[in-house]
Amino acid sequence: MIARYTRSFASSTTVLFSALSLVVSAQPQNALDFDGVDDQVVVADASTHIANSPALSLTAWVYPRNAVSAFPDLDGYAGFRNDADADFYLVQIYNDVIEGRFRNSDGTAFTATTSASIGLNAWHHVGLVYDGAALTIWLDGDAVATTTANGLITNTTAPFSIGNINYTTQPFFLDGRMDEVAMWRRALSAEEMECLSALPPNSGDPDLAFYYNCDQGTPAGNNTTITTLPDLTGNADGAQRVAWTDTWRQTRAWLRGKLAELPVETHEDAGVSGTVPLEGRDGLATALQRCTALGVDMLVIERADRLGRDLIVSEMAV
Repeated sequence: MIARYTRSFASSTTVLFSALSLVVSAQPQNALDFDGVDDQVVVADASTHIANSPALSLTAWVYPRNAVSAFPDLDGYAGFRNDADADFYLVQIYNDVIEGRFRNSDGTAFTATTSASIGLNAWHHVGLVYDGAALTIWLDGDAVATTTANGLITNTTAPFSIGNINYTTQPFFLDGRMDEVAMWRRALSAEEMECLSALPPNSGDPDLAFYYNCDQGTPAGNNTTITTLPDLTGNADGAQRVAWTDTWRQTRAWLRGKLAELPVETHEDAGVSGTVPLEGRDGLATALQRCTALGVDMLVIERADRLGRDLIVSEMAV
């Protein structure tokens, strides 16, 4: 819950937004739905954008649905895989655990596997990070599996896939949804991974190799005529570009709209000054009691400097 405290100079009014829990969905926009049969996205020669990079990162949102994940019915999330000299992918394998693999251009493969199953029928933020010395799987903002790794991918013609990872001739089609798929030419930090589990990538990042926000089409509509997924970095795989400021502006406007729908309680201490003791501010006392009773998690104070001055004056009589 969120509470807000504001004190006007004339009437010393305390306003409390209360009694509702605000739930913000991790995926408020569109997403790609994969049927687990033959749906996939393929970007030809995509490895040209990450070839010879000393570090790599792959992130995405996934909503897995396959409750009987076992070979050959495994679920590929996204990445590169040719089983020769260019592997960097995430796939859901047996018992719904996640496998992440990096194979360098010498043909040496390094694999990390999570110990716990990913929760089905729910959105999760997944990531795979290679920093030149280690390969780490991230799940919902936490590092959950790691292994040592080394080398580079020099192949410039390997395709990048979303919703499927091929094992030789066996496809692993995803039964689920994918969103906000992105690839970087560097190792993302722990702080960045935590941030990406709450906000979309910055499409202006110079190390962002490609980024697909999967927001095309009409939710729950007939989108069979849409066969192209724009890359928002503006490189050769797409012409569309979305500024970070626009994304944040849209999110802020949406959040303000939700806050405006909340009911408001008003508690007023009319005409008090900073010299009035706290014991004489019934409105403020009632507001704080309501915060405690309602389990308010956050108290937003406007003009904290003014409130601080009043507290000092009333307590110290200065």
